[in-house]
Amino acid sequence: MPNVRAPTLIFLLTWASSGCAGKSADAGADAGASSADGGRDEAARGCAPIAGDGPFAVRLSGSGPVGDAGADGGTVGATINVYFPKGRVVGGEVVATGSKYGGGGTVVTGARLDETLSIRGLTVRDPDCGSGVSGDLVGPAGGFVGMAFVNSSAPSDALSMITGAVTLCASGTPAAQRVTPPPSLISPFGALTVRGTRPFASASFEKVTAKTPSGAAGITVTDADPGARISGRFSLFEPTTIDLAPLQDVLGAPLGLGSVSTVVPTTTITDLGFTSEPPEGSCLGPVEVADGKLRVGEGSSSWALALAIGDGGGKTTLRVRHRLVCDGAGTGTASVLSRNGKSVALAPKCGDAAVDQTVTLAGAGPHLLLASRSAADSRPCSYRSWPPQALVYEIDEIAFE
Repeated sequence: MPNVRAPTLIFLLTWASSGCAGKSADAGADAGASSADGGRDEAARGCAPIAGDGPFAVRLSGSGPVGDAGADGGTVGATINVYFPKGRVVGGEVVATGSKYGGGGTVVTGARLDETLSIRGLTVRDPDCGSGVSGDLVGPAGGFVGMAFVNSSAPSDALSMITGAVTLCASGTPAAQRVTPPPSLISPFGALTVRGTRPFASASFEKVTAKTPSGAAGITVTDADPGARISGRFSLFEPTTIDLAPLQDVLGAPLGLGSVSTVVPTTTITDLGFTSEPPEGSCLGPVEVADGKLRVGEGSSSWALALAIGDGGGKTTLRVRHRLVCDGAGTGTASVLSRNGKSVALAPKCGDAAVDQTVTLAGAGPHLLLASRSAADSRPCSYRSWPPQALVYEIDEIAFE
């Protein structure tokens, strides 16, 4: 059974001011969360009614004066898209999405309506750059009232927030759902992400299944802000087929998706000295063979390799002559995986020359030699890390002994 993330507004913020002083994000959040001001609630109730007993979505927009100390005029505005999968009813789910800085993704948040058909303390903030909104959806049929935040220094990591009180009323309907179909064949490394313009129904995640020719395969399905992310320990010996047909839109409409399958090696490499190219279907990964060496990771900050090396005729040890081509600070992992799912770690080292390493195999063949390297991406509005250092894994020879 997949693990499902609990249900979790699009906001576009603009500002104009001759002043640059801003309150801290925490101070603004406290101001936005204070809903005792009856005048502000009445302003939200003055919006056109936002109500319905069935699934619907609405775009809310509005603006207000910049409220920062030292700011000389100007306005701050916001637009949020709010989805009501069961309508605006007591206990009903509310799902919302918000754009991150520069179009670099989406923020998804959500809550449930209380007995007054309100949500108090609804916050949608870019986790990296801080822009967003915080406040209340005012019942029984009112709009949103709270604070808008704009990071005036983005993409710098020195956050400077412009804030102001806003009332957001219905201004239209969010864009229709558009799903980017995944390919029919995918890599077994990492996770499969299916993207849409609207969130997906989290209740449909648990209905997504996966299987191999040997039986059911365990997977985890989570929100991809918006969309779905399917991850698991996919087999590298037999393909895994994932049935995406059960996935639904946040308002309950089918997405019309089919199934996808992972790619696995289908043949075995025969030249373990790498005097020739590996046969098609014997490896996964961006490999190059030249001068009697196999290299993976040339020009890539993140990569993965699966090389089908056969069963070794029943021999129980494996010798690998290999090295990491790096400046001494690179990190990567390598191992030999046996058909029974057990593995033994390899330990390639940075160096000018390849070194032999002999390991005892963890089970019967066929075997796969695996290697990978992951590099974290820099986040917007955060301290910029240096580009990932080059790291290439090079194998001179493999021998069963």
